[in-house]
Amino acid sequence: MNKKIVLLTKRTEMAKILVIDDELDICLMLTRHLKSLNFDSEYARTVHDASIQMNKHTYDLMFIDLNLLEGSGYDIIKLVKKQHLKTKIIVISAHDSEGNQARDKGADLFIAKPFSTKIVNEALKSINILPIPS
Repeated sequence: MNKKIVLLTKRTEMAKILVIDDELDICLMLTRHLKSLNFDSEYARTVHDASIQMNKHTYDLMFIDLNLLEGSGYDIIKLVKKQHLKTKIIVISAHDSEGNQARDKGADLFIAKPFSTKIVNEALKSINILPIPS
């Protein structure tokens, strides 16, 4: 009888997170909060800037607004899926009605705006992106 041995290890590197939203206040609030939880987080405000960041770094998670000034968050989701990245995606949008479509197109979770840091924490936990204790 063959037995498989699975080795579980503690995460030792900070999860890298990209926030993509055209609203600067959302970007700043979310990245600040994620940094306070010991995540390596940064933001992009356009599809173009997000694609540049994605070419430079691999992200564990992206928070993606759907309604960007010069494009759609769906373009970013499509890019993540096309590149076969294992990046988890949380869509953030003021339009509640977008939730099902966002999940159908590849999002792991949908958060309606406005949202609180408590909602963000619950979302992170639900997709198993946990901070490293300091």
